[in-house]
Amino acid sequence: DWLPGKDFPILGDLKTHVYLGCCTVTVTRSARLTLVAFASAGVAACSESTSPPKPASVSSPVSTTVDATAGLPLATSPTFVVKDAGGTTLGGISVTVAVTAGGGTLPDAPTKTVAGAPTPIGTWTLGKTAGLNSVTVTVGSLPAVVISVNGKAGPPASIAFIAGATQHALAGTALQTAPIAQVRDQFGNGVPGASVLFTIADGGGTVSAVPVTTDGAGNATATSWLLGKSAVPQSLRASAGSVSATLDATVQSDYNVDLRFFGPPMPAAAAAAFTAAAVRIEGTVIGDVQDINVGTPVDL
Repeated sequence: DWLPGKDFPILGDLKTHVYLGCCTVTVTRSARLTLVAFASAGVAACSESTSPPKPASVSSPVSTTVDATAGLPLATSPTFVVKDAGGTTLGGISVTVAVTAGGGTLPDAPTKTVAGAPTPIGTWTLGKTAGLNSVTVTVGSLPAVVISVNGKAGPPASIAFIAGATQHALAGTALQTAPIAQVRDQFGNGVPGASVLFTIADGGGTVSAVPVTTDGAGNATATSWLLGKSAVPQSLRASAGSVSATLDATVQSDYNVDLRFFGPPMPAAAAAAFTAAAVRIEGTVIGDVQDINVGTPVDL
């Protein structure tokens, strides 16, 4: 029952053992005079060695928001570290790791830290909607760490017109509302920076052959489309790589040409020429035509 500060009799001729509560100190006869100091230090060291490590900080090497593809798992899992006051990385510390923004998934989030190394947060699949995604790491009452990734649109998977449909205009003129095509990834996010080529699909109109680059929302505007000069169906095609879409319009006209063929069947080329002339006239006449008086009857 020795206490620090109290002399301790050495038993036997060689050595004896002193139990300090958590360890045993072996003392020889020659060390009797230094036992008090040694045993006191032993108690202090023993007390420190058996105290559980206390987390003092939690941090992540990811200091800035990085970019990744929306709706897909990250190629490399972000990590975090929990350290004590001396800067030692601690393992076996209970943690809570959860998705807190963006709607992604994290099915294998860790519940304890890895010993001696950064702890991966698990397989993080970003939300399908482009935008900010966040995972929050919480350790007890320490300030939480937020790891953020900016989900960006993936490669073009479809294209659709979002403005300019069901319009009509005079032959050879532009529509009142310019057509706008949106390039989208597999989850419907607009793809910025995509190259869109507009071409005439039907109607004989004209459009610039210079590709248009989509804006931040994935939109490209066809400001140069002029309808054809004949009253036939008009169609504009927008293409981005292997995906395309079309938009229809009509030529405005108040005149209807009733073309009829009589007699023996005429050659197909001749019939096509008459039909083309009729729709060209129909597209040209956009209002009432002044009446013409015919003084002498004409036998048709």
